[in-house]
Amino acid sequence: MGAGLIFVLTQADRTDELNDQPWLPFVLAGFSAALLWVAADALFRRIEWDDRKVVFRKMFAAPRTAAWSEIASVHYHPLMQMFRVGLADRTGFGISEMTIGLREFLADVERYAPGARPGGN
Repeated sequence: MGAGLIFVLTQADRTDELNDQPWLPFVLAGFSAALLWVAADALFRRIEWDDRKVVFRKMFAAPRTAAWSEIASVHYHPLMQMFRVGLADRTGFGISEMTIGLREFLADVERYAPGARPGGN
């Protein structure tokens, strides 16, 4: 997404050719909308847990409940600065490094789902 934005900005710098490129504002609007979507999803994502289950919500999705035994993996993605929690049914959810309670969540993953290996590859 960042590379596309840089491309658009370098094209916009060539003002003499802007009239020949009517698609440029649409590309910029598309990248802006995608960026807003990602930011809004990060703001509205909620994760709650107790000793029996994990409940996670995404922006436009209903809350989903998963038992600790359904957690198959926890992998860290340094580029996104988040942990990806994979479930047994090949779905999952992300939890950001900036999330309050991240250390407690990872400790509970080790306690209740030891096969998931939090923080692993």
